Amino acid sequence: MARRPLPAPPASLRGRWRRLSRRRRRLIAIVLPLTVALLLGGLAGVSVGALIQMPRVESLADFQPALITQLFDAAASASPPSPASGASC
Repeated sequence: MARRPLPAPPASLRGRWRRLSRRRRRLIAIVLPLTVALLLGGLAGVSVGALIQMPRVESLADFQPALITQLFDAAASASPPSPASGASC
């Protein structure tokens, strides 16, 4: 399959691009896509962050887990929850 050549840019852009030094053209060719990628990635990150529903810290004080955890010692007897953890029996 033969590839068709890309259409030439307008003459005004072509002339400006050729007048730039090779080093500057290479720098633009690297920096411009990276800048666009960073901006789009930042925008996506902020959007996802805004969509995540996180509970308020104040609401965690009233949280009651659905499953109570029990700790067992070496004799396989369950130890009662410590009063420091705030659990009630």
